[in-house]
Amino acid sequence: MLIANDDKDIVRLGYAISKKIGNAVTRNRIKRLLKETFRNLEKNNNRSIDFLVVVKSQVVNLGFHDLGNLIYSAVGNYLS
Repeated sequence: MLIANDDKDIVRLGYAISKKIGNAVTRNRIKRLLKETFRNLEKNNNRSIDFLVVVKSQVVNLGFHDLGNLIYSAVGNYLS
């Protein structure tokens, strides 16, 4: 995950998911989970930050709460 400060007043999310990770349904599910996780993160944050998430194959079996915990633990130190 890459994190950068930005001068805009929004949280922006970019993601890269290789076609080697599951099928289209699996990749779209991961994208939806990432979008919802960052939507929740944006509500609780007043800083403008850009995130780039490079998805690895271990994420395929994670649920919404597990993925959320993983993201929050990765960016928690940066946001506080």
